[in-house]
Formats: sequence, structure tokens, C-alpha cells
Amino acid sequence: MDILFTKELHVRHHEAGISTAAFQPGTVRTSFYSEFGGSWSFVYTSFIKHFLRSPAKGAETMVWLATTKPDQDWKSGEFYKDKKISKGTNQARDETLAHELWELSSRVVGLTRGEM
Repeated sequence: MDILFTKELHVRHHEAGISTAAFQPGTVRTSFYSEFGGSWSFVYTSFIKHFLRSPAKGAETMVWLATTKPDQDWKSGEFYKDKKISKGTNQARDETLAHELWELSSRVVGLTRGEM
């Protein structure tokens, strides 16, 4: 849904100067699972965490997007992984679904057509 929203926001507001991007940080090593993972937390802390990205590595694409220029260094309206455009799933590229999600979201928050 983040990818769909990003794409539709780009379609609707890029000409007004709003740039958008969605990104995938990868599977990042955090303390969340070890704190809330229950009986599996031992397996996580002793083995699996060694195969996950560090928080710094997970943040690289986000930092790159935030500190570089849209439409110069990266393309607005796209989904990124490791500082490269990623196709994502077929569903994430569905323009009709992006439009429908936007319309539904607008109704849920009480906006009328044209307000957003």
C-alpha cells in the first residue's frame, strides 16, 4: 500500500513540486524481536541476527533519498531498494489499484474529491 500511495501521490501532485519515493530497507537487525519474540528470541539473538542488515545499512536508501535531489539523483514516484529502482510486485505497479486506494483513503479520512 505504501508503494501504491507513493505512486498515486506522484501522479496527483508531482507537477506542484511534491516528490515521492517508497523504499525497502531490507531485513534489519533490531532489538524488536529479541524483546517481543517470546520463546524464539534465543534463536534470533544467537543465530539469525548475524544474517540481517545493520540499522545503518537498512537506513542507507532512506538517507540517500532524503539528502539527494529528486528528478536529478532519483526518479520521483518510484520504489527503491539499495538505491536502485525496484519493480516490486505486479500488484504494487497496478495504477488502477493505486487510484482506488487513494479514493478509499480520502473517503475514510473525510476528504472530498479535490481536497487532496
